Amino acid sequence: MSYADVLPGVAIPSSARTFADTVMILRTHFLGESERRFLSSLSGRSGMQVAVAVDETAGVVDVGEHRKISVTAAACRELGLHCPDDFAWRNGDYNLYLARKAFPAARYFWMVEPDVEHSFASFEQFVALFDRMPDIDLLTSHLLPADREWYWQRTIKDGPVSVHRCFFPLIRISSRAIDLCLKQRQKDRRSLYSRLFWPNDEALVATTVIRAGLKVADLNGAGAPVYTEDSFGYEPLDGDDGWFRRTPNQVYHPVLYGDAYRARLARQAAAMADPFMRRVRRKLQKLMR
Repeated sequence: MSYADVLPGVAIPSSARTFADTVMILRTHFLGESERRFLSSLSGRSGMQVAVAVDETAGVVDVGEHRKISVTAAACRELGLHCPDDFAWRNGDYNLYLARKAFPAARYFWMVEPDVEHSFASFEQFVALFDRMPDIDLLTSHLLPADREWYWQRTIKDGPVSVHRCFFPLIRISSRAIDLCLKQRQKDRRSLYSRLFWPNDEALVATTVIRAGLKVADLNGAGAPVYTEDSFGYEPLDGDDGWFRRTPNQVYHPVLYGDAYRARLARQAAAMADPFMRRVRRKLQKLMR
């Protein structure tokens, strides 16, 4: 089945379409099997530039011949960013600021995490689906106003436009939106309130872009949905089962394989034995609905 079967009458550009103005960033902390599989799945015919944004706060990571964006506290502080101890996990938007510096001529930046999988003919085909939405500055998933029960909601002060949230494993963002968010981060580092609570990536980016009046859209807004709440969220999916590949033209998260999948299930089982963690888990599930 082709995407034309799902979206009749919509012409999806072929893999020959050039995305010379677009950078694909793989966000990771090492280069393992999943990361290599994703990088090898990119045909290279689209002209899209590819880089690996790798967390090197614990040391240098070998990414072979791939273009590397080194994510360290020193590199981020050079951009005027506040770096709490967990910034490499909490602030995925820092990868975008470093990528923007490395690719100043790019217009769009996709960022994907290695536990995202898809059932498109190629990942370029997925990217091409949004080619007809050039005016959108932020494409993301689970984009909605933040409930006060969401932990990160309180990290941003209330304003004329409510605090928003999104989901960061797979996004597309424009260069001007990145510049805007960087300026907000640089401003916030001088605020005692912001430094005490320091927003995560999902709250800061969604809220900043929306409050600036830039255009945002959900990944399901291109026509036919590309994800569901059950297939793109927090619950681990067994990559070895392969069931998700039988449904065409979808994206999935988090897809884990072998020991990684079993280890995640074991951690969840242990957490569920703790009454406090059970409450946290139920709240997470509720908020994703």
